[in-house]
Amino acid sequence: DMDTPADMCERLHEDAETLWQVMRDKLGEE
Repeated sequence: DMDTPADMCERLHEDAETLWQVMRDKLGEE
């Protein structure tokens, strides 16, 4: 069952949002 480009793009977007939240949390602690 292959991922379509849309599926890959959506997952990348979710990963980017998670990364952004983690980075923002780290910045907020300082």
